[in-house]
Amino acid sequence: MQPTITQQEAAERADAYTRAAIAQLPAEAKFTKYEADINNCSLPSDNGPQGRVIAFTSYETKMVPVSEFNQYFDKIKDYWTRNGFIVLDDSRPKDWYLWVQHQPDEFRMSIQGNDKGLLTIGAVSPCVWPNGNPPG
Repeated sequence: MQPTITQQEAAERADAYTRAAIAQLPAEAKFTKYEADINNCSLPSDNGPQGRVIAFTSYETKMVPVSEFNQYFDKIKDYWTRNGFIVLDDSRPKDWYLWVQHQPDEFRMSIQGNDKGLLTIGAVSPCVWPNGNPPG
């Protein structure tokens, strides 16, 4: 069991990644923080030990016309791929969903939209120990 960053550091990094992505978009989009929290990492994808947590944050806006979503997605995708993220899924044009993972820290981010005009950008950390160190 290896040390990790703390849950506080994970929350700060998730928020920083999200704000950096939003900064690439026009200011008139007016994203506001929708949620930020810490959850148990009860089903870790890496089959690791219990007791770890994930940090996540998301921002949303209803100020972007659906007709402009593709431009926003393209801008975010370009920014992410130039900054160490690999694309895990780009569901366009079927769905408004783009999912990426940062290398090497494994933070995952997404941008998602719906036909009602809601656009959301967020990040989730990998599983981390709350205080950075495994128990024991």
